[in-house]
Amino acid sequence: MGKRPRPVEIIWQHGAEAFAFLIEEWDFDGPERTEGGIAYHRPDLHLSTEIWAWKREAGMTTGVVHVDTEAGTRHGADLSCLYVQAGLGPAQHVPEQVGGGHTIAKRIDQHARAVRLLMPHVTGPGATALFHRCGSGPSAVEP
Repeated sequence: MGKRPRPVEIIWQHGAEAFAFLIEEWDFDGPERTEGGIAYHRPDLHLSTEIWAWKREAGMTTGVVHVDTEAGTRHGADLSCLYVQAGLGPAQHVPEQVGGGHTIAKRIDQHARAVRLLMPHVTGPGATALFHRCGSGPSAVEP
C-alpha cells in the first residue's frame, strides 16, 4: 500500500493542471509551490490557493491581489467575495471546507472554475471597484 499524499501535495499535483489556463490564456507565471499551496503571478495580479488547518477544522482558500501600478496600490480579496460581487453566483460555488484528498481535488476544480469566470472582471476597468466592494482598502506597493 502506498503512502497518501499530504493535502498540500494534492494542491501541488492537481492545481497545476486545474489552473493551467492562467498561464495559457492570461499570461501568468507559475505555478509557484508555496508552503500551503500554489501561486500564480503577473505584474497586475497575484493569485494563491492554500490549504489551512486549525484545531479540528480544515479548509482551502483562494486569495487574489490586484496591483494598480499607476496608483501605487494593491488590493486583496477572497475569491468567494469577488465571485459574488462580480455577480457570478453565490459563495457556495466556491466552497472552502475540505476533508480527504478527493474533496481537496474537487475544491481545486471548483476554485479554478470560479477563477476562470472571474478573470474578465479582475482584469477590466472595474477591477479596483470590485476589490473595494469586498472591503479591501488600498495598501502601498513596495518599490
